[in-house]
Amino acid sequence: MLKVYNCTKEIVNDRQKTIAKLYKAIAVSFLILLPLEVVVAVIHEGGHAIAGLMVGVPLREIRFSIHGVVPMTSIPLRFASSNLTFFHYAGGFTSGLILIIVYFLYWNRNYQNKPTTMNWSVGLAIAAALGGEIFIGFFEGRFNAIYMQDVYYGTGITPVLIALAIIGAGLIHIIRFPFSKIV
Repeated sequence: MLKVYNCTKEIVNDRQKTIAKLYKAIAVSFLILLPLEVVVAVIHEGGHAIAGLMVGVPLREIRFSIHGVVPMTSIPLRFASSNLTFFHYAGGFTSGLILIIVYFLYWNRNYQNKPTTMNWSVGLAIAAALGGEIFIGFFEGRFNAIYMQDVYYGTGITPVLIALAIIGAGLIHIIRFPFSKIV
């Protein structure tokens, strides 16, 4: 009877250690996500700028600004046309495409070769950023007026939907690469 109790106690201790490591890995992911989001924001706005150049906007007329903590790229109204839709979609989809490449071609291979807690945490941060950018790319392109108002004033449903996309992508990463496999 004593052996069963000790075995159960060891299982409980192992599970507690695994949960503690998981919490630490998620905390590390958030620390990675913050600087990653700065890089992603630059790529996102660069995608808008490149799209502006592609539709004929002179470089000197593309404006970058920051509203609160939100960077924005704008072009003069005289360039507003059907090509403006391409301009709106370009930011999120440019950064989203780059994050897809990083996640599947670089990080996935790296993780398969060396499944460590740090690699798992980096993957979670990349997945979260990817989920947010793909959603932003779609929403910013499809519902630009609502997106701009919500982001500019910090109101509306857009921030909630972005958060849900980030959480959803993180959950997909957690399901696809269970943390218990690396502990």
